[in-house]
Amino acid sequence: MPSTPSLRRRTRYSQSRSAIRRRFDNINRADANQYKVPFTHTADVLTEATAEFAFFLMGALARKLWSAEHLTRENRWSYWHPYLPFLGDEVTGKTVAIIGTGRIGLALIKSAQDST
Repeated sequence: MPSTPSLRRRTRYSQSRSAIRRRFDNINRADANQYKVPFTHTADVLTEATAEFAFFLMGALARKLWSAEHLTRENRWSYWHPYLPFLGDEVTGKTVAIIGTGRIGLALIKSAQDST
């Protein structure tokens, strides 16, 4: 958080700053303290959301959503046919390899076990 006139104007209307992330290394604590702007972070609140987003991405990739969306935006998808490659595969019942067992990896494992 640099010390700029823009920051000083914004802090008049703001009571605090918060970083929605695990750490707040990017906040200049000296400037925040000088302008009496309290700062905080929201550790561990995005773990479940990130694990759910990983499931969403797996489903989108398995169902070839990106290809279908790309053709639609280019206005090249004129009809549906079973031979078009947009049915994709089911994620249900598949084996998932999770690399890393940190907070998010463990949440992903728990979600995968809960969905069976």
